[in-house]
Amino acid sequence: MDNLLEEFQQKYSTEQSTLFAKAIDYSKQVHSGQLRESGEPYFIHPEAVAKLVMEMGMDAESVTAAILHDVVEDGEGVSIEDIERELNEHNNEEE
Repeated sequence: MDNLLEEFQQKYSTEQSTLFAKAIDYSKQVHSGQLRESGEPYFIHPEAVAKLVMEMGMDAESVTAAILHDVVEDGEGVSIEDIERELNEHNNEEE
């Protein structure tokens, strides 16, 4: 994960990187304890998708969405509003 954040920081702005780091933390928190059929932590999937989206040259918002793409589906009781609130709280802290 550190490599993913480092790669992101090299391609996108500091502000976008700060938000992406928060999205990584939130995704990891929501997926904590979830395992793939292989027994590996579930988080390896959104991490791989975000890496692929970044390698495709998509914008920072798309990469951030990729790291969060399963949070609502697989997070117990997590809504889109929860994600917005989590990330907006982060943005308000930065101001």
